[in-house]
Amino acid sequence: MGTLQMGLWTGVAVGPLIGGFLSDAFGYQITFVITGALLFIAGVTVTFGVKEQFASKQAAARRTSIIGGWRHVFATPGVSATFSARFLSGLSRAMLIPFIPLLVALLMPSEDLVNTVTGLIVGVASGAATFTAVYLGRLGDRVGHRRIFIGSAFILAFALLPQSLVTDTWQLLVLRILDGAASGGIVASLSALLAGYSTPGEEGAVYGLDNAIVAASRAVAPLIGSAVALLTGLRGTFVAAGLISLVTALLALRLIPDPGRLAKSEAGAPTPPLPEREEGSAGGQGLGVKQCGK
Repeated sequence: MGTLQMGLWTGVAVGPLIGGFLSDAFGYQITFVITGALLFIAGVTVTFGVKEQFASKQAAARRTSIIGGWRHVFATPGVSATFSARFLSGLSRAMLIPFIPLLVALLMPSEDLVNTVTGLIVGVASGAATFTAVYLGRLGDRVGHRRIFIGSAFILAFALLPQSLVTDTWQLLVLRILDGAASGGIVASLSALLAGYSTPGEEGAVYGLDNAIVAASRAVAPLIGSAVALLTGLRGTFVAAGLISLVTALLALRLIPDPGRLAKSEAGAPTPPLPEREEGSAGGQGLGVKQCGK
């Protein structure tokens, strides 16, 4: 998961650097053309470069209704709490995206290189996330991903709060690097926790819901950020983001179970029943799946 996130954050690190330079040099329109071309190349690469071995018979045997599958996913111990942490952590990071360029413009004496400096700040922060996603992912395999997430969430909170007080761009750059380093640990550890909590065979449903929750946080974040900015000013959004991250860390301490202890407590417990199959699945029989382990 850490290596996968490294690929994501590398793109996030390089993209703003290139986009900021191109927009200052050639205007904003060229960035849309290049982005569209890169997305097309990505689609072609996945289509012809990724080989998927899909066991259709096994999938048919495990086919369930959508609502029943979601209920089983949310009933799995640890998953709902991890989804909540994903939403809150995504909210604290995404609500600042519209306001970082405004803060950079406020701090700079001239607007000539605002796009380039903004791209540099965002890119360097994402570069820090690229490194920590791999390192903290491997560290989490040894010490536990729950610890990595809680520690990263606390660090993110204490990196966001002082950003409301910066008076120069270099101060913002240093704090955004610390912000990015903590974000890399948060994203990788939550993905690893979901992998540990989810029932084998339900990974697609779990990560589909996970991406939906991330998208929901990104949709709500600018609305909340703009409301906070109207009430408290531009710098107040950084305070709000830091407080959300702090609350996320405190809730994780209480609600997210330790995967090791959870595995031990469930070792002797009977396996909960899976949701019933759809009518006509698995050879046309509408039988429910019997409870396992009996």
